Amino acid sequence: MKSDDRVLMVEDNQDVANAIEAAGIELCFECDRATDGWEAIEKLETERYAAIVIDTDVPRQSGFGVLTYLHEEVGGDLPNVIVMARSDPDE
Repeated sequence: MKSDDRVLMVEDNQDVANAIEAAGIELCFECDRATDGWEAIEKLETERYAAIVIDTDVPRQSGFGVLTYLHEEVGGDLPNVIVMARSDPDE
């Protein structure tokens, strides 16, 4: 698989990550995983990805912070899917 056929998944919840990875496999994408924002930034600095699937509420740097960094520092127009999940309906 070419490096630009990979998707970077930024998700700290194992169940959600497994579901996203299964969907990626169905769509013939390989998923690299980062469990926090800084790990995602490190991967974005060294690897090429076709897209990023990112949770807004990950440790060490929010998903929005990662996307801001991506836009301002890395450049380009990497497609992104933002994942937002809450267990409390009042959140």
